[in-house]
Formats: sequence, structure tokens, C-alpha cells
Amino acid sequence: MRITVIGAGTMGSAPARALNVAGHTVTSLAEAILLLAPGARVVKAFNTVFAGRLSDPVVNGVPLDGFYAGDDPAAKQVVADLLAEMGFRPIDTGELLTARALELMAFLNIDLNLRHGWPWESGWKLLGPTG
Repeated sequence: MRITVIGAGTMGSAPARALNVAGHTVTSLAEAILLLAPGARVVKAFNTVFAGRLSDPVVNGVPLDGFYAGDDPAAKQVVADLLAEMGFRPIDTGELLTARALELMAFLNIDLNLRHGWPWESGWKLLGPTG
């Protein structure tokens, strides 16, 4: 299995912009990739935590949540295993359409760090009973 990582920066957002110009309604980068590569097994992950936390996803002894979304169960399992191996608690958010929410979580995290001068080391964690 080949795993390709595509960032959501200027280069990563170009496919969605191009598809919107061509008349497609694209609401997430993950969905844009699927439109451009029909049949690809796309899983959205790793965007709800900053890069500085990828090698140390534990805060005060608690692992951050690694959210992921996709339509292919086998591809999602590969990502879940990778997240767990890295030290995250894998959280399956459902079908690829939930990538829309994950991308908004990333933008919120970026905005909060910008506005509050935080050190760009934050990620998301669901607290309370989850299982």
C-alpha cells in the first residue's frame, strides 16, 4: 500500500480550487483528492494536531486524539494503526464527508494559536466517557 501525505497549504488546496472553478462543489481537500483520483483510498488524518506534536502526542500523560475519516475500512485501519503506533488515541470520525469537520478543526486550532500567541503545540482531545 502506498501512503501519500498532502498538506492543506497553498499547494494542497490547489486541487479544491481547480475543481470549484470547473463547477464541482468541493467542501474538503480530502473529497477533492477523491474526485481527482477516482478509486483512490483516501483517509483524512493528522491535520488536527500541529507538526511539533506528531513526535510527542502526549500532554500531561494523556495521549492526544488522532482523528481520521474515510470510506475504505482497510485503509482506515492502516491509518488507525499508524496513529496508535505514534502514540495517539485513534478516533474514527466516520465517512470521508466528516473530513469537512476535521479540516475546520484544523483551521480553528490555527486561528486560536494566531490570536492568542500560543506556542503551536496544541492538538485536540475528547474528555469524558467515550467508550
